Amino acid sequence: MCDPESDRAFVEELKQRAVNVEVREVDLYINTPEFAREVIQALEEILPPR
Repeated sequence: MCDPESDRAFVEELKQRAVNVEVREVDLYINTPEFAREVIQALEEILPPR
């Protein structure tokens, strides 16, 4: 399922069409603690404090 050309095309199209949405790219595998930390950080930036 690895297709770098299709992945690049998807990301570029997403960036063009995702109006008012920040698209972040990180060079991490989805099933790693580092990726999870990035997701948590992004959520903390947009969610209101509890």
